[in-house]
Amino acid sequence: MAKNLILTGFMGTGKSRVGRLLSEQLGFPFVDLDRVIEERQGKNVQQIFKDYGEPFFRELEHQLCVEFSKRSSLIIATGGGTLIPKENRRLFSGDSVFCLRASFEVIKERLSRNQKRPLAQNARELWLERQPVYDQIFHQLESTNGAIEGVANRIGRLFELDQLFERPPEGFYPIHIQRGILNRLADFIDWLGLGDSSLAVVSNPKILELYKDLLPKTAELIEIPEGEPFKNLDTVRQIYIQLLDRGLTRHDTLLALGGGVVGDMTGFVAATYWRGMNYIQVPTSLLAMVDSSVGGKTGVDLPEGKNLVGAFKNPKGVLIDPDLLKTLPERELRCGLAEIVKHAIIGDPELLEYLEQNPPFEKGGQGGFDWIIRRAINVKIKIVREDPYEQNLRMHLNLGHTFGHAIELLSDYRIPHGEAVAIGLVQAAEYALQHEKCEPQLVVRIRDLLSKLRLPVELPEGMTRKALWEAMTHDKKRKDGRLRLVLPRALGDVRVVSVQ
Repeated sequence: MAKNLILTGFMGTGKSRVGRLLSEQLGFPFVDLDRVIEERQGKNVQQIFKDYGEPFFRELEHQLCVEFSKRSSLIIATGGGTLIPKENRRLFSGDSVFCLRASFEVIKERLSRNQKRPLAQNARELWLERQPVYDQIFHQLESTNGAIEGVANRIGRLFELDQLFERPPEGFYPIHIQRGILNRLADFIDWLGLGDSSLAVVSNPKILELYKDLLPKTAELIEIPEGEPFKNLDTVRQIYIQLLDRGLTRHDTLLALGGGVVGDMTGFVAATYWRGMNYIQVPTSLLAMVDSSVGGKTGVDLPEGKNLVGAFKNPKGVLIDPDLLKTLPERELRCGLAEIVKHAIIGDPELLEYLEQNPPFEKGGQGGFDWIIRRAINVKIKIVREDPYEQNLRMHLNLGHTFGHAIELLSDYRIPHGEAVAIGLVQAAEYALQHEKCEPQLVVRIRDLLSKLRLPVELPEGMTRKALWEAMTHDKKRKDGRLRLVLPRALGDVRVVSVQ
């Protein structure tokens, strides 16, 4: 739950005026950091800059950030540069932060009325310099047009929703995990700032039958066939046609309601329809919850291989309701566990130990899935934030997948993705063992855990290792004619190697 409501943005965007209105509206005390500094120094900001210089003023700002970050139920208007330092943003990371925006032409006109701002002479350069930091703030509100009262009312509504939904880490999009939260889907859409756009929901008939009553009544419903065999350009074309027929544009929003197939295709459509539109992920399978809904990879299959056509496209948000798992057959749940094991091997030994000691289903129920989902997602978030476009570190998330995709292809997708990944994890570990890149005990441990989770660990009958390697030659991760494999060396230590 947010402690304070913080207003930031460039000078002249109306932070102080909005803050006073919010104070009246919410009943919280209002703090203007510039005014506090002036009162304590006995001088206005312009005079402080003149007498002591900007570094002195910035240190005063920082000390106030430290002071007020320890309090709660305040509305705080910061100066335009207060939250530019990362340390100051970190101090307010537990609060609701709102960035007010305006065009520079409007800001310039407003600043012309006030000659007491010490940095106004270099306003345009400063405005451009600060934009990348402002852009990282989740809540963005336009204060160029319209009554300031409307801006304050909107912030009040979003602040209320901030108490319900999880604010994202800086520079990432929100991923909210809570049982029963699908009932608040309309609020989630509004919180993301997409409430005024038209909404199209892409799903398959079985899932829509289960959850259509929880969708906004005005949503357009687009049905696609279920299963990996339909994850292709023909299905994507049908989605394009339906969007055109229903008059949706780049200003509208797509929502993926389903497993990985639905999410991958919806994301690809969102990346390419009218050169890009917003979309939201609402995964309904365990596998999609912990993997495909997070990270921004989208794509479709070609006859020659899996996900050979795709794009990077981040959703505006991901809504995960573990209650949706109650409708899934056990085999599909176990497929999701394969991806969770993968994440544990890559970056969370504690998660792997938990799975070894508390395998789901053995004690009945699914209560442990909430914690498992969070831990698995956190591994992926950490990697994706550091390497969003798979230049290096993100390739670690492909552990088991080069083998797994080839197994899917050779089986004509009769073997589901999760089971193929489970076999692929064992194949990768055994390859690493053969080439002295891991200890034998790690291979045993991976095989034993996957077997305990009742996932396959051997190649399907009739599928040879030679055929597997030939299928892997179409893998999109090839470089300079060489296949790149992700191999485990130890828990938390995986490496990418190139092989002929």
